[in-house]
Amino acid sequence: TEQAIAKALVEGKNTKEIAQARDTTEGTARIQIKSILRKMNARNQSEIIRLILSLRELSEDSRSQLDISPGAQPVDGQDWLDTEVWKPFREITLPDGRRMFYHDMGPIDGAPILFSHMGYCQARWHRPMLAMAFKMGLRIIVPIRAGYGHSDDIDPKGDIIAAARGDTLHLLDHLGIHRLPYVPQGNDLIFAADLAANHPERVSEIIGLCARPYLDGDLHYAGMSKWHRFFLSTAKHAPHLLSFTAKAAMAMARRIGVVAMFQHMQKDSPPDMALYDNKPLVAVMTANAELVAGKTTLAAQAYTMELLASEAPWDHLLIQAKDIPIRFINAAQDPAIDVATVAQFRDKYPWIDIEVIPDAGQMLIYQKFRDVIPILAEAAKAAHPRRKKKT
Repeated sequence: TEQAIAKALVEGKNTKEIAQARDTTEGTARIQIKSILRKMNARNQSEIIRLILSLRELSEDSRSQLDISPGAQPVDGQDWLDTEVWKPFREITLPDGRRMFYHDMGPIDGAPILFSHMGYCQARWHRPMLAMAFKMGLRIIVPIRAGYGHSDDIDPKGDIIAAARGDTLHLLDHLGIHRLPYVPQGNDLIFAADLAANHPERVSEIIGLCARPYLDGDLHYAGMSKWHRFFLSTAKHAPHLLSFTAKAAMAMARRIGVVAMFQHMQKDSPPDMALYDNKPLVAVMTANAELVAGKTTLAAQAYTMELLASEAPWDHLLIQAKDIPIRFINAAQDPAIDVATVAQFRDKYPWIDIEVIPDAGQMLIYQKFRDVIPILAEAAKAAHPRRKKKT
């Protein structure tokens, strides 16, 4: 019933029309809509309708307001650093036959880190970041998780966390890397915590960027932007509606362009919005985002499965990984986390060292790379990974 009502809201039907279509009373329809409001943590009926209908409204005005040309192609006359930015991803075949792609940036003999791409699939770095990585001897390994880009999806009834763990271990073994720091972004912290909890010998430390650990209750949703609150609260309280809303959002991203869609979702974060003034960086971010909802890609299933996992209790994983150093570099203007939420993180996980950067947003790695990359390089070199020679 709630799926049908949500679909009707997307189609712009009002309460009376929904009641007529479902052969019920307006009172019953209102009760059902209120149930959806509660589960999606929306403040009122107008907000839930605006949130869903804005997926449609965005298509009418975003193309005229934003430059959303992909710009994700190498140019003639590029130098070696441009080649490094735009080099193709590599592919391996996993034990179960699925294809998995990954990105390997920086010097091949550099000290490695495992870097997660977040739901926006921020897998590529731009020129200044890679120049610093080469200067500091930092190698960045980015697994493209199942369902993103052209990495094959897992079974929709499968365990997305266990699959990511197995895929990551297979990749590290393939590369001959035994131990290294894990650098997750945002909700990807769950993957780092899971790997560290189950294979502590492989993870030297966790450095979370805008990391979002599990919290009990619903207070932390209040500090989120409306879009983040909408999706994350839905994952927790109305999982049966999440797949529908994720597919609708990604279909709209395809229609209006991924940059337009993500820019709309980040509009409450000035540091994130400022990134769109940097055209070379926008080209990289666009290429990244097209791994989520491009012409030949659609990560709706993977995104849905990951959100469902991140909003279910998983704090036991961080507790199991307590013996591994964990630090967060968070952002005061991250639309998914506010200052009050960071205080909740500190209360629940007192052993985690949390730094908050005042003038940064969710895309902290692109905004503060000059500060962050040296931290990552130092951690990578401290890990002293033993590399197995491939035959």
